[in-house]
Amino acid sequence: MRFLKAYIKFITKFNDAAGRYFICWLIYALIAVMVTVVAMRYFFHRPVAWGLDMNWMIYAAFVFLGGAYALAHDGHVSVDLLYNRFPVRVRAFISIMGYLILFFPAFYFLSEYTFYFALTSYTTGETSPYGLWKPAVWPIKFVLFISMVLLLLQGIAKFFEHLIVFLKGGAECPPSS
Repeated sequence: MRFLKAYIKFITKFNDAAGRYFICWLIYALIAVMVTVVAMRYFFHRPVAWGLDMNWMIYAAFVFLGGAYALAHDGHVSVDLLYNRFPVRVRAFISIMGYLILFFPAFYFLSEYTFYFALTSYTTGETSPYGLWKPAVWPIKFVLFISMVLLLLQGIAKFFEHLIVFLKGGAECPPSS
């Protein structure tokens, strides 16, 4: 049980720190790029070729990497109309089944698929089809893979939280709460 609590604490703290000290700053990078693109185009009449690609890549990294942070803080959308009416132990059991049946298989395959997705992009030298700049896209595809792995690891931590609540009979609150 100590190992499970240590794992939960480590992964949750890691994703929390990543969200607070890195991922949240990506929005400011996105704003800086957008302001620069607009200023260069409308004030200096010198449009930049890299604007579109930088915008979608930074925004994609922000959204992808923010997923594990959101899961750590229960920030994902959920419909709890019936779920909250059940006792704590029943809710824990429902969550455990949801993770086993839906979450783990989906994120295992997503992690595996995005790894090969990024690897193929790297080995073929794929470039962006959207703007004039044509940068390599393997870095953002690798960020997608990293985000899937972080989501999977945070999902394992959430699963363990629910498992502890279920085994303890609802007597103990989840460690990351």
